[in-house]
Amino acid sequence: MVHPGLAVEVIVVNDGGCPLDGRHLSAILPGVVIIEQANSGPSGARNTGIAAADHPHLAFTDDDCLVEPGWIQDLHAALVKHPTALVGGKTFNLLRHNPFSEASQLVVDAVCRWQNSDPENGRFIPSNNMACCREQIVALGGFDTVFTLAAAEDREICDRWRQAGWPIVQLDNRALVGHSHWLDHRAYWRQQVNYGRGARTLHSLRRARGVSGEQAGAGFLVLLLVMALRRRQQGRLQPLLLLLVLESQLAIVVGNLRHPRVRPAHVSGDARAQQPTRA
Repeated sequence: MVHPGLAVEVIVVNDGGCPLDGRHLSAILPGVVIIEQANSGPSGARNTGIAAADHPHLAFTDDDCLVEPGWIQDLHAALVKHPTALVGGKTFNLLRHNPFSEASQLVVDAVCRWQNSDPENGRFIPSNNMACCREQIVALGGFDTVFTLAAAEDREICDRWRQAGWPIVQLDNRALVGHSHWLDHRAYWRQQVNYGRGARTLHSLRRARGVSGEQAGAGFLVLLLVMALRRRQQGRLQPLLLLLVLESQLAIVVGNLRHPRVRPAHVSGDARAQQPTRA
């Protein structure tokens, strides 16, 4: 598949979903590679894609995302400028009238702002809008498959990326991705609890590696509330948004307390060892 001035390889990993219609997708994306596999979670799915890719640069997104025109070009330009960096673009909520989806995106936005106060020396990139050099992520062993949910697997790879001495770069209002993840109250609570479970797993792995993690504390909560107050909402939804971001922090604490510790003798998933089955 070719974009103006840039050859692009598109790989779709169907991680335990209904079988995809390859002919339909090929009509939309000529040359697309479809890989069907049993459900393994986001880390395993991304590792399968890494193993199947031929190009030296990789970009990741999710099935509930819609990339804007110029997305891949923006990420490629950032990697040319910062060849050893893990880079990420700007993700925004497409379901603006869904307060749960809006609150969910706001929590992620706050984490990005908190962790990336210096955009060219950041600490976190969400994996639904991330790009890097294939050789580097393979050298790290890919995403850690102990994370079977979409919760903290991106924080963990960012940790190891920085430990390797490589930079993390957050792009401002470039490489845009719209996120269309519909949530009701129950799904929102479950998502935030899972974030807490993922955080507990991440902290256990950090301790096993002898690495101290940052504690967000009251400063992050203040930032989250300020961002919620500034977020443009229609009338009565703004108080609800404030309540939901506070609820997210309670749910994260609940998930953190419920989740058992990870054994220290953990071995990271190896992107080089994946054996995908192509459709």
